[in-house]
Amino acid sequence: MSDRFPAPPEADLSPLFTRERHISYCLRNLRSLPQPYESADCSRMTLAYFALSALSLLGALEERTTKEEREAWREWVWACQIPGSEGGGFRSSPFMGTPADPALDPCHLAMTYSALQVLALLRDPLDRLDRRGILRCVRERQRPNGSFESTRGAEADVRMCYCAAAICSMLGDWEGVDRERLRSYVESCRTYEGGYAQSPNQEAQGGTTYCALTTLSLLSASPAPLSSPFDRSSTLRWLLQRQLGGFQGRTNKVEDSCYSFWVTGALAALGPDALDLVDQEANARWLVGKCQFVAGGFVKFPPEYPDVLHNYMSLAALALSKENKERFGLKELDPSWNLDVDTRRWLEDWLWRGVESRP
Repeated sequence: MSDRFPAPPEADLSPLFTRERHISYCLRNLRSLPQPYESADCSRMTLAYFALSALSLLGALEERTTKEEREAWREWVWACQIPGSEGGGFRSSPFMGTPADPALDPCHLAMTYSALQVLALLRDPLDRLDRRGILRCVRERQRPNGSFESTRGAEADVRMCYCAAAICSMLGDWEGVDRERLRSYVESCRTYEGGYAQSPNQEAQGGTTYCALTTLSLLSASPAPLSSPFDRSSTLRWLLQRQLGGFQGRTNKVEDSCYSFWVTGALAALGPDALDLVDQEANARWLVGKCQFVAGGFVKFPPEYPDVLHNYMSLAALALSKENKERFGLKELDPSWNLDVDTRRWLEDWLWRGVESRP
């Protein structure tokens, strides 16, 4: 039996989309992560987000999980919130088996971003959310050059800029963030090609270009974050040149399923007219026809095995296309928060209602 389902050039892709196997793949990873993920325990919150968000896009999160499971997952997330007056934000997991301590285990921006997403996906009441602590954590992570570090003394780059911007956008509060320095830093990551690098003077990549453009879009609350027509044109050209059928992440690289989201998500930040320029049929043929695994999930590229990141990013890329979303039965995706639209609306409704009176 083949590990993939390569689609003939003119085949109808709808019957080839193995929804039930993808749902089963997500459930297996939520209930028992395989041994290869052991080294990724420091990112377990994000792994949970990938699996839960994939189930939500498939419309199966509440249908195929029990109330007891969702409650247990919510409590697991709350065990990762850093308590106390010097706390705030979330850590990756309670893997040490000890209560969170802000002195020894400070908050991590990427894990805080993922924790907010997970709690929203699980429809938690959020009555235990330390909003002020989260905003304090974000403020303390900004460096003088405008960038953000992931945690105290760690790396600072455009990925963490996006996490900080997304957190502030979700909470509806940019208090304490120097937005102009943040914008200046992101713009300094732009390369001569029109893409954006992880840090200044590095090579442009699809994922970091998504982070940069979405950060600028969140800062301006606009779907057109680049004011210069030349900058927009060169960025648009660079992004569209990444499509080979599926998408590559950098110049002269092979296709990789995760970049089907990173690049199309970056195009979405430039506006719906930019996303319309993508050959969505070719992208779907790469993802559904080449990257599905026989037991469910999507692979990075053949002949790899699936993982929760590439599985989610593949589904998210398909959900960004109206045609693919409808024929594969996926929920609509909001690319700026990287959540399905129903979950984004739920989170906005709870967090932004009476925001001034919340702790």
